[in-house]
Amino acid sequence: MIASEKIADAAAQSFMDVTGAEVARIPTIDGRLDILAALRLLAARGVTRVFSEGGPAVAESLIAHGYADEVILHRGVKPLGRPGKLALTPAARHTLADEHRYRLFQSRRLGADEMTHYIKAG
Repeated sequence: MIASEKIADAAAQSFMDVTGAEVARIPTIDGRLDILAALRLLAARGVTRVFSEGGPAVAESLIAHGYADEVILHRGVKPLGRPGKLALTPAARHTLADEHRYRLFQSRRLGADEMTHYIKAG
């Protein structure tokens, strides 16, 4: 499923016809897709687990609103992507550090990389 505020143009519609992808129209709040509306739409379709790699803004929204039950971060030795682009916003990192909201479950090395696993508190 592709979540979007707008109805797809002809090229996108052609892609959806070929691939069978579904586009769901989701309202926006402050210029961003309403993450709760998207999650409710998935739940209505029977989806109970979501793996998100939507970038810093989506991660912040999921974490800040308490929609993420678990957060697993993988940090490599070498940077991936553009220099200076953080995987999580400062607000998301602050929320993860709040022991009333999330707790550190596990942190360990995986080869040269580091994995940090947080679980929602309570």
